[in-house]
Amino acid sequence: MAAANPFQKILLFCGIIFREIEYYQQARERLVKEFSPTLKESLAMPFTATDYYFREMGSPLQRRFLLFSDLYCPSCLPAAKHFSNDLEIETALNGRRRVNIDPGFISPANVVIATCKNFAHRVPLQDGIYAHLEYVYRKGAFSTLDWTYPDFHQAEYRDFFKQARSFLLAMLKND
Repeated sequence: MAAANPFQKILLFCGIIFREIEYYQQARERLVKEFSPTLKESLAMPFTATDYYFREMGSPLQRRFLLFSDLYCPSCLPAAKHFSNDLEIETALNGRRRVNIDPGFISPANVVIATCKNFAHRVPLQDGIYAHLEYVYRKGAFSTLDWTYPDFHQAEYRDFFKQARSFLLAMLKND
């Protein structure tokens, strides 16, 4: 029988979908204050794989990723999602979100995103938060899955997470 061991540390990130840069900057400032300074920040990428958020947030939309510099335990994910949900509400205008914030983590083996929506492939974590496995790392690259979100099929996203994984491996080696 295997003994339970502490989880390997991960790097926390947030994907932020936005239309107006000032709301992105406001959310970014709060996220950095809550979690840690950024280790890496992606360029803004057009969010065009779906029109799911257009009605609420308008268009055109963009997404940026923030990778935080502190190592965390993966069990922090539900609290990070609750914080991001509260932040979405705080930055909303007339009940309409101005940012959509998706916290997640990168481990050496995968990329996981927190969600409040249950589905067959999602794992319940705590307090109504589920884990959504976005990518698995195999053969030197991140591979998509049948349920990987459409925008996560972009090479720019995988490049960001591959570099994030390199940062994580270096940090774990020195931890």
